[in-house]
Amino acid sequence: MIRSNQHQIKTQKDWKKLSVKGIKEYHRYLLSIKYNDNIFSMIVEVYPEINWDELICRDTVPHHFWSFLENRRKFLDSISINFKLKLKKIGKKLPSKS
Repeated sequence: MIRSNQHQIKTQKDWKKLSVKGIKEYHRYLLSIKYNDNIFSMIVEVYPEINWDELICRDTVPHHFWSFLENRRKFLDSISINFKLKLKKIGKKLPSKS
């Protein structure tokens, strides 16, 4: 099992430091077979008690990530919070998060 203390992981952002290549050196079978070489999928399953944020933990997101309205909304919400923006409601109402 991957231990966060083994790789100096203290925050969600620290997971960006790990590469598929680096993880495969120690855990080739687990990452390849069970998680299809996706580190983020692995850490979400291994640490379910943490509310993971893909936008914080990753430098890049999967190619299908932006096709989900929920992900686009979460991204825009994080921008509005970070830049202290007040969003105006215009036109069609977006579905709320469930």
